[in-house]
Amino acid sequence: LPICLILPAQDKTYAIQRDFLGIQEHQKMTLVTSYEVGDGFYNFLRWAMPLHFIRSHKYLLHSSCILDPYKRAYFCLGPSGAGKTTISSLAPRKRVLGDDMNVLKIENGKCWAQAGALGQAITNPEEYSAWYPVEGIYWLEKAPSVEVHTLSKADQYLKLSSSVANVFWPQLSSVEIQMIMSGITEILSRVELKKLMFPIDKDVWPTLWSS
Repeated sequence: LPICLILPAQDKTYAIQRDFLGIQEHQKMTLVTSYEVGDGFYNFLRWAMPLHFIRSHKYLLHSSCILDPYKRAYFCLGPSGAGKTTISSLAPRKRVLGDDMNVLKIENGKCWAQAGALGQAITNPEEYSAWYPVEGIYWLEKAPSVEVHTLSKADQYLKLSSSVANVFWPQLSSVEIQMIMSGITEILSRVELKKLMFPIDKDVWPTLWSS
């Protein structure tokens, strides 16, 4: 996502990006963009929706998300180039929940996954709106063979917080920051984040699921 400039001004907040202008005033939001459902519309949603999600204990993660044969969800995180799209391409197409943005929520003491409908390709329309139990969260690194490594609690915390999409940390209030931090702690108390080292090989997912 290109840089989004956030400008607070009295009782309004402006978000300016190459393809949209967003204005937030109390509970009202206004969008100025081209008259079509395109990048400007979706980038506006990517600015507007994350904090709305967080207030409902939902977290938009920059991630790919894959379902195993039992419809349990696996989040794959990492910086650009780490392999989020690549590892999605190694799974059966009908098992790819989302390859760019996905939502994780905490409900009834469990973590659940849903595809993030914010401009990414809909690879699996039949599964798009449903929620699935989260079985694993991985930080990706390409390697010659499949390996899963435990990370320190501090490293898990840092990597998961860096994957919460489009919250524009410098502009957050202390209450909003605390809300996100509490949510990350709650997620990691339920599902451990591990490092997944993987080759570009179709056997990656069967290997993980069998283990």
